[in-house]
Amino acid sequence: MQPRMKNGAAWARFKAWESYINLDEKCILSLKILKGCIASNLFYWAGFQEMLNGAADAWACASRAGIGGWFQTMQGRKQWFHVPLHMNDLPKKWRWPEQLDKAIAAFELLAQQALILARAKSEPGLFTVHLQVLQDCDNMGVVGSVGKGLTLKEPMASALMSLSLTCSRLRCVANISHLAGERNQAADFLSRLNEGKKGCSTKWESIFTPNNEIKLDVAELFTDWNEFVTPRRP
Repeated sequence: MQPRMKNGAAWARFKAWESYINLDEKCILSLKILKGCIASNLFYWAGFQEMLNGAADAWACASRAGIGGWFQTMQGRKQWFHVPLHMNDLPKKWRWPEQLDKAIAAFELLAQQALILARAKSEPGLFTVHLQVLQDCDNMGVVGSVGKGLTLKEPMASALMSLSLTCSRLRCVANISHLAGERNQAADFLSRLNEGKKGCSTKWESIFTPNNEIKLDVAELFTDWNEFVTPRRP
């Protein structure tokens, strides 16, 4: 496989130099994802498209992290989520650093995936057609990686693959745009609910009330990933 990058887009050419090619594990996983995308018809729009909005964010210290975000429903209601994370919650195959704050970009990407899952949980009927979800992120590394569909560094690479698997299953495309951190304060507040610091949060608490929370647990974040990498019996 020979990938080529140009203007943020990628294409791949498959070529055999010999009578056979030895593919490593990551190549095989990538080909399986490509096969799934083709089967799901994700390379062109078929049917109705819906443009939606929302934002997500993440924080991390050495031993724990948190992700959170919000989105607006078709009825105009703002719903939100928060998921606290610890080292024991994270897949070891993602090769996390000893200090979790060094992998903040991966958590930011995981927050974008969680935002899609929360939206699907809130309004499952939307995902019966090909859907483009518009989401904001204040991390340029995440925006660039999703735009190109490429990153080589772990655990970011595994987080990007996990996002791709979720999008493939839900038949949607994630369109993630950059938003300055100072304009992403709502998502930042929601991600830090497990940080333990007390601050001036009355404004956000009045907007993001408990009855509008979408409950997500850690297992849901990694369901698509675990099902994909778990060997299946013939």
